[in-house]
Amino acid sequence: MLIPLLRRRYNLRNCRLLYFSLSLRRNSSKSSTAFFHENSICKIDEITNNDFNSNLRFKHYYNNQNVFINPCSHYNKQKARPKNKNKNTEQFITPPQNFQDIIDQNENNIPVEGSIVEIVRPDFTPKVGLVVRQALSRFDERYNKLLVLTNDNELLDVSASKVNFHLYQIIFPEFINLQQIVMFRHNKKCKERIRAIEFLNNFINDVLDLKKTLEPMFDRIYSQVSTNSTNHVTLIDIIDAIKYQETLVIKIGSSFYNQCVLLFSIHWCLVNSPKWIVPNYFINNKSTNVLQGHSNNFHTITNYFVTPGTIWASISKFMQYMEHTEKSHELIEKFFVQLKSRKGDELCHFLQVYDGRHLAYILDVIKFAIVYPHDTIIKQLNKLTSFENCKTPNDLYNKLLDLNIYDKSTEVILSSGIVDVGGSDRINVSSSDLNQLQMHKQWSGEHSDLFKHLRTKKKYYRDHIVYGLPIDDNENCSRFAVSLETLNSRKYMLNIHIPDITTVLPPGDFMMENMFNKFTELSSKMNNFINGFQSKLFSNRFEESKRFHKYETEDSENLWDDELLQNNNKSQRNPSKVTCMTISFEFNSYEPEPFKSFIDKISISFDSISNLNVKIVDKDLLEKCLSGKLETSLFKLLRRNQTSGLSDRPYLNKGDIHNLNYINGIMKTFFKMREHLGAAVINPQQEFLISDNSKIGVDKTHTHTHSNFILRELQIFTGALVAEYCTQHRIPILFHCQDIEPTMYDSDKVMVTHDNIMIPPYDSENYHHSVLAKNSDGYISLQASFVSKNYLSPNNVITSPRNNLPLGLKNGYVNIVDIFTRKEAIINQYQLLFYQQALFNRTLSMEKGYLKTVQQFNLLKSFGYQLQGPLIESRLMSYMEACHQSHEISLLVESILRKYSALKWLENVQIDINEGNGLKVFHCIVTLVGINYDLGVVCKCFCMELGIEVDVLTENTDIHIGNKLVCDKVLQVNAVDRTCLLRDENYGSTWYL
Repeated sequence: MLIPLLRRRYNLRNCRLLYFSLSLRRNSSKSSTAFFHENSICKIDEITNNDFNSNLRFKHYYNNQNVFINPCSHYNKQKARPKNKNKNTEQFITPPQNFQDIIDQNENNIPVEGSIVEIVRPDFTPKVGLVVRQALSRFDERYNKLLVLTNDNELLDVSASKVNFHLYQIIFPEFINLQQIVMFRHNKKCKERIRAIEFLNNFINDVLDLKKTLEPMFDRIYSQVSTNSTNHVTLIDIIDAIKYQETLVIKIGSSFYNQCVLLFSIHWCLVNSPKWIVPNYFINNKSTNVLQGHSNNFHTITNYFVTPGTIWASISKFMQYMEHTEKSHELIEKFFVQLKSRKGDELCHFLQVYDGRHLAYILDVIKFAIVYPHDTIIKQLNKLTSFENCKTPNDLYNKLLDLNIYDKSTEVILSSGIVDVGGSDRINVSSSDLNQLQMHKQWSGEHSDLFKHLRTKKKYYRDHIVYGLPIDDNENCSRFAVSLETLNSRKYMLNIHIPDITTVLPPGDFMMENMFNKFTELSSKMNNFINGFQSKLFSNRFEESKRFHKYETEDSENLWDDELLQNNNKSQRNPSKVTCMTISFEFNSYEPEPFKSFIDKISISFDSISNLNVKIVDKDLLEKCLSGKLETSLFKLLRRNQTSGLSDRPYLNKGDIHNLNYINGIMKTFFKMREHLGAAVINPQQEFLISDNSKIGVDKTHTHTHSNFILRELQIFTGALVAEYCTQHRIPILFHCQDIEPTMYDSDKVMVTHDNIMIPPYDSENYHHSVLAKNSDGYISLQASFVSKNYLSPNNVITSPRNNLPLGLKNGYVNIVDIFTRKEAIINQYQLLFYQQALFNRTLSMEKGYLKTVQQFNLLKSFGYQLQGPLIESRLMSYMEACHQSHEISLLVESILRKYSALKWLENVQIDINEGNGLKVFHCIVTLVGINYDLGVVCKCFCMELGIEVDVLTENTDIHIGNKLVCDKVLQVNAVDRTCLLRDENYGSTWYL
């Protein structure tokens, strides 16, 4: 019982007092509650005092964490010598492989024995080491660490989350007996250990030597790939861009070892220069793998981005200016003094018109360093007297506040220049200014319908009704619609309608080609983080023209209705006025397992719905419809004179209610099928917590239970139908696939807990155990969801079908719904359009001959459309890489904005929260167990109220992924540094003793 007290370094008097109090409590005949009312125990730890100053204990920890950790700076100073190229090293040489295969191995495999890893020690020192024992568990904190031998002859237990770069299994067991190193781990002079260290030193020296050779080439490579916005770049892109000497080509192509040396050298070249952005090296940018949807036993994937050209021009100019003379330092200091004496318009004029314009670029450098504090920039700034003590982004931010450049309303992320929001001449960017800024040139549409010949494939009755569903915030129109056709008493046709933008967007158009090179696809939810910020692929005018709008035909009267609707006769609209891609599924209500086989049940067409009834259904109306609140009651018959026709909300008659509820029933059947196949489905409200933090600090109790369910299931169902259709017809398309990580561990158990007291906690030994317990709606708890994700491999996007276990789909999922925001959805629709056109060509060729067919569609070919079928896999892969790159940019910016906005809100209300006002507690779920410190365990947790990952201090050492912690105090928060530390409510109590 005294161990936790001694661990926290109490003085003897305090230990005696607390031990005496605990003894009294355990021996008292009174209840615990009554005893504590009479005998209050003082909270003697600094953490539990109300006057706790976070700087006392955590300032040093977070100051070390809030800096850029550059391994090149460390190894350039401490170069691994001597370099002994002996015969023992030559035996490590293995045959070369394809570079893409090597990179895929590195990213899609957990580090195993023989892998080389670059890690960060607990003291934030970078090291390169050799894995001598892989993790032996997924959840047990005693065994789920890598045992890494560094080149300093040090054995470290390292979490895979601390690995920044991974080279998979360079050394095989027959070369070095790694098991012997583990068995004699305390013997630093072990023969095999010495051989491994020699190999590591030689490898590091080879990397440094090659890095020195390659670095001069990176100026040219940067000029080739940089633009005025942030771009994504891959190691393959860099390998292809380097101009090698012939001797270097021969050397690299001679062995797998030399290929790995090249990859590591390129990696360090990118990390070492502010020309490139490598987010993982600023630790606060990293999030746990479980939150991303896969196991923490994988290392965090390293992504590379290109610094915008305008920003690098400022950085380069600043660094050259600093290297001139001491006089340059004096001029910059004088410039800062002049800034302090000016405000408002006077400051703007000084920086844009008068003398200040000559040094205004320095401010751009500082703004960029706040978001990406590369050590090269920080070292140059530290040479200035005004910035000599600035180490962290928050220090730089405070300096800009002092210089009147920033104020409290400034959006730090958008002002940094990483996101190209236009208005580059502005001193800062605030949320109120964003709607006035000139964004990227957006596609506004220049072509009319180019595929009128496909509009007659599917016929509809004139009284057919299409329901536009609310999958986004636009209540006036919709980008996702459904309809139901009755074939007979047993069979129904469920139609899903999606805007067919590809029929007016020629793939060979300059704007379309540009889209896949430069444009990002920042989420439409970005408005939730910063008001007014938008970054879209298309203009609002174009989107509005392709969405579904409310429309009534002259035949809209429905015989089911108990009222006659008042309609004006309307003339026929042009078939090209409203067009869509329709995905149809034939549902047989008498079939016991309607989703067991999809053969001959799915069809895809490009239709016209110009002259069909379209009703736009908002969430409230959809919820009432599905929950039975729109059903006609006896009492409503007595008030027939009070019609609902005066409302702007579309009227749903009995037929509409029947159709929507029948579609909801189909989705319930589909949901059960996914459950049986192992889908890990959480409540849609909890999905909302993870994906959206627009209402931080507000009680997020949503009433749209039924509507959220059907909207989510319909989108997944759409992706599943397209995947099945493409599998049947062998159409290359972008499949999302994910499966269990195959490594087996002995006795790897974890306790799965639930919010429902009727479901007891139980031990899970595999993925299927973790998703076993569900509530009455078929949902697993959020805690169980995080546990299940720790069994999975990373999600992959490939061009062939494969299992997607967390969604419960055998042939994967295809994104076809996000047609206005995701480039991969556009590519997928192109593939389906090419296939339908090829089918039409074959039919027409049989009727009119091949020559006339070619003449008829010659215009389409000139626009870049494929007439003989979809793109082959090799061509599709290049587009897939472009989609991946822009998506990574989107994820980077969105994650930074999400965390910054949440912590900014928390900063503003921190005092109120700690005093018991506003939010009383934070509910957090452990995503990664951290390191034991003298004050307790600091672990990573997903905070349900903030919607982000935060640090939590707890005394509970017996915690694991999926545990739920309730926090009652904010110990540390800084939005600019993106750090937050909460305290477990049981900290300092006897709960864990």
